[in-house]
Amino acid sequence: MKDLEPLYVQLAQVLVGLAGSDWTTACISAPVLGDRCGGIELSSISAAGEKKWLKPTFQAITAIDETFLKIRDELRVSSGTRIWSICFDLQRDGKMSAKFGYEKPSWYDERDESTEMPQSAEMLTMPAVEPFNLEAREADALKWLQKVTAINAEKWGIGSEARWDLDMAHGEIRWIFPEGRTLVGAVQVLGTHRIDGRDFLWSWGNPSIPEQLSMAALKLRNVGKQLGIQELTDRSAIADDPRVWAWAGMAAKESELDGVYRVNSNGTWVYLLYSNIRAHAQSFEGDE
Repeated sequence: MKDLEPLYVQLAQVLVGLAGSDWTTACISAPVLGDRCGGIELSSISAAGEKKWLKPTFQAITAIDETFLKIRDELRVSSGTRIWSICFDLQRDGKMSAKFGYEKPSWYDERDESTEMPQSAEMLTMPAVEPFNLEAREADALKWLQKVTAINAEKWGIGSEARWDLDMAHGEIRWIFPEGRTLVGAVQVLGTHRIDGRDFLWSWGNPSIPEQLSMAALKLRNVGKQLGIQELTDRSAIADDPRVWAWAGMAAKESELDGVYRVNSNGTWVYLLYSNIRAHAQSFEGDE
């Protein structure tokens, strides 16, 4: 269902952040009960066919729980059908699918539910929504980005590296430091910005960028769609450097990533969003 696509993108972003680099398929499954999910299971399958159980963060569990409940509620409103479990799959090429279970677990007592499920769209009461001020959000994102950049510089030394390597195929970035230390992190691409111009191209509008690396940018585009913000939904936009940094901060915050890193690739700024930073013994060249 098209209405569920933004929710699927949110789940995909969680999986991309947890799965690391060696995976072809990743999965989230859980029973969906009253006001919460049951035991959430996350796994991935490598190119060699090996299954790996993923260890979620607290933020990931919270995001999955909230998103699964939203999917259940959306289906209940649109079709009148109650689902009791969800199995969400993400392929490396960005394809997403979900299977729903329609049988109530034999051990579950619906009387434990504190509130009844919505029966129709007319019964939904929407909370008051504060007007979205894009300029204010951009200013907040820049402040947040300055803070986390300073923290990551102190903790990891990012900014003092001798060079960097970007592996688009595996969705990884590595920082190689003069003393021989190497860090690796999962990476998303926000977009590209000509150094000598003001045209910014979102990653999801750039066919040279793998779709699975555009999940964070797509999530921000969904926000733009919901709020009618053209700059976040058009394939390209006119923007100066501070504004693109602000969008990068917004995307990193929205997807709960660790920070933003900008690189110069043949006269074009590439804005990268990174997470899951960890020490690594070798650079890409050493792995070849």
